[in-house]
Amino acid sequence: MGRAFITGISGFVGSYLCQHLRENRWEVAGFDLHKPAFDGLFFEGDIRDRDKLTACLTRYAPDMVFHLAGQLKSGHPADFYEIHVMGTVTLFEALAAASMKPRVLVASSSAVYGRGLGGRPISEEFKCRPMTHYAVSKVGQEMVAMDYWRACGMPVVLMRTFNLLGPGLPQGMACADFTHQVALAEKSADPAVIETGNLDAQRDFVDVRDAVIAYDLLAQRGQPGRVYNICSGRMVSIRECLETLVSLSGAPLQTQIDPARLQASDVPAQVGSPRRIARRTGWQAKILHTQSLSDMLDHCRERLK
Repeated sequence: MGRAFITGISGFVGSYLCQHLRENRWEVAGFDLHKPAFDGLFFEGDIRDRDKLTACLTRYAPDMVFHLAGQLKSGHPADFYEIHVMGTVTLFEALAAASMKPRVLVASSSAVYGRGLGGRPISEEFKCRPMTHYAVSKVGQEMVAMDYWRACGMPVVLMRTFNLLGPGLPQGMACADFTHQVALAEKSADPAVIETGNLDAQRDFVDVRDAVIAYDLLAQRGQPGRVYNICSGRMVSIRECLETLVSLSGAPLQTQIDPARLQASDVPAQVGSPRRIARRTGWQAKILHTQSLSDMLDHCRERLK
């Protein structure tokens, strides 16, 4: 198919994308701070290191760049801007220095929509209203990428991915934390209490295994200069996710709210419209959240053995 270069390849999405692309006859090289578990070409480095990036890109000469390097959680707001905004500037400057114009798929987030439309489907035309440093930095990342599209003709496709699920989802995300707590409770004979945040929030969940198929299709068919939602178009409450996990477990479980898990900037309800990507590529999310959660629990059980 071609030569793909993945920044953030050792992360949750990067590892799934690498596997998917290799299974579909792509050559894959990765760039990250930590070496992933694969036997392909890997370059170790910081996304803000222009010289290192330029050397790696020059050596590999990719047809496609999937820019996934990011910072999901941090106690230091500046980290989000350093990685998402300045890291993206560095990537495009490195491509320019290497005299390359591969198609660049930039992984943004539904967080840019903020409170959205109060539970009505959000299209890509909706005005961004970010509510956190993470979300603001993602808007900045998008603006940087689009500037290189307009000013330099770099073929950029933006991907706003909604809430991900799937085996290996990092802890710190609500469903990953629930899964870990449930799996631990199954190993104990005593009744367990699952600590939660706001269970009334509603989200559009998409399985990472569906998401990477969308990334691949957009790499081939996405229109440069455009934004695409990657979402299921279905809204599910956090409470329903927890209830699904509890129903999958035989352990005696209770729940209680942990005030430390409540977020002042929490979005009550958010769901995306997948119409644009469906029209362009034919993609649709196929894995239901119940299957994702079941697979996540099985994965966590295996890791705790």
